[in-house]
Amino acid sequence: MPTGKKDSALKANSSSLSSLHPPYIQMISEAITTMKDRTGSSQPAIAKFIEENYTKLLPPNFKKILSIQLKRFVKSEKLVKVKNSYKVSAAENHQFQHRRKRAQFRKRRPQTNQLLRETPRQKLPSGRRQRG
Repeated sequence: MPTGKKDSALKANSSSLSSLHPPYIQMISEAITTMKDRTGSSQPAIAKFIEENYTKLLPPNFKKILSIQLKRFVKSEKLVKVKNSYKVSAAENHQFQHRRKRAQFRKRRPQTNQLLRETPRQKLPSGRRQRG
């Protein structure tokens, strides 16, 4: 019978592992869209892509978790299974592209507070501030 200390240590260990890598739907969507295969991407191809990009962050039983996640996403209609390949559903693809564009926009856009600090308003000789 497990003790309370072992259970809490196991939960802490599993939660720290899951926080190291992005969510599976994000990694799978990235793999499928990057490969740009017209007929979709197979499970081994998706696993290979994720292993190449997230090697140090993945748990040892990654391939088993991936197969379970693929089945779960097909059932929830986030992915579409065609023969032995997977495609991102139209709704999920739209959300993925929207998130990607929003992240790129955040990187490009300078902070407005920094711009305001760099260009202070000039004072007029009479002590009034310049409009602008």
